[in-house]
Amino acid sequence: MSVTVLTPASIYRLTTLEAVMAEFTLEDQLPFAESLIDQASAAVARECKTIFAQQAYRELQRGEYQTRYLFLRYTPMTPIVSVSLGATVMTDYRIESAEAGMLYRRAGWWLPEWSEDEWQIDYVSGYVLPEQLNPPDPTGPTLR
Repeated sequence: MSVTVLTPASIYRLTTLEAVMAEFTLEDQLPFAESLIDQASAAVARECKTIFAQQAYRELQRGEYQTRYLFLRYTPMTPIVSVSLGATVMTDYRIESAEAGMLYRRAGWWLPEWSEDEWQIDYVSGYVLPEQLNPPDPTGPTLR
């Protein structure tokens, strides 16, 4: 499995400077407060082993498990942009769980052992963060 970021987020802060300033008196130390936000946001993402900011991804999977379910790396997903196998665009799948990153396909996701093809899934995943400008899917879930 490999994952490529197609459209990176413009910001990864999980809160705003205004929200922090409402809790603490740091008016004379704005760069310090912004640094704390960046550090705390990065620590949360590391601990949770995910990226919360909404981004567009391309994921390649071999379909090595004989199952009707395919799990994508990043969640929650918004509608899938495309699913393809080689040059063939697939439409016979559905999102089983956006929160779990799970796609269902009745015919299954496995490939013959001799095949060198991979499933290519282009999708948008993550939350629109409080200060995120121009997310790939502005109607997606928000983190407030």
